[in-house]
Amino acid sequence: LFKVTGQKIKLPKNLGGILDRAGIFAHREFSMDVKANITLAKNRMRIRTTGISSWFEAETNMSYNGEPLFFTINPGFLKEICEKKSTCIIGENRILFEGENWKYIIALFSSREVA
Repeated sequence: LFKVTGQKIKLPKNLGGILDRAGIFAHREFSMDVKANITLAKNRMRIRTTGISSWFEAETNMSYNGEPLFFTINPGFLKEICEKKSTCIIGENRILFEGENWKYIIALFSSREVA
């Protein structure tokens, strides 16, 4: 499960600020219920969240040259990961973040929402 081979990417430096804003618009009663939909496409990342009465969407440039990918994650949790590790490995069906004493895997899905 934790052996992921694929493209190593560096996450955008401004991702933490974007995730902060995304979390505000996606506010829920329980913080673990907040979800951000992340789409990776050629040289860009799209972050989208929806709340009870609002939504948020932002795009940022990044170095990515693979097929369009989609995953869902709690924005606060992704921000914490990014503060500890700014790179990850994108494999065939998952992303691996790996620190000194931890590993975190996110399932990937093909995205049709990227033009």
